[in-house]
Amino acid sequence: MSPPPKLSRRTLTLGAMAAAVAAFAGGLYELPKLLRRHAHGEHAALINLLADPDAAAMVGRAAKSDIAEESAAADLKTRLKGRALADLAREDDADLDGLVEVEGWMVPLAIAELCVLAAQAM
Repeated sequence: MSPPPKLSRRTLTLGAMAAAVAAFAGGLYELPKLLRRHAHGEHAALINLLADPDAAAMVGRAAKSDIAEESAAADLKTRLKGRALADLAREDDADLDGLVEVEGWMVPLAIAELCVLAAQAM
């Protein structure tokens, strides 16, 4: 059996430097998430799950003219009833009455209501 290899000062220093660089790179990667604005209010938990709550809020501010802010949450909640948002959006997309025009874009009503909630929370 051979003796264990000796650790030199150079090997230890290079290992410590590699760990420091990895920690710094990880911090840079996570920094935008930490500095991102977070939603607040009644629907904050839902809005903070979105990939880009600020973009959803921008669409929501544009959609406020077509959707009443007070009824957006209640309407979305009653229409979802345990179903996936994607299924509801697909149904809205298939039904012409389920589409809302937002600055020239046709958006499913469920998505527009979610965006209005994001505009309230941001």
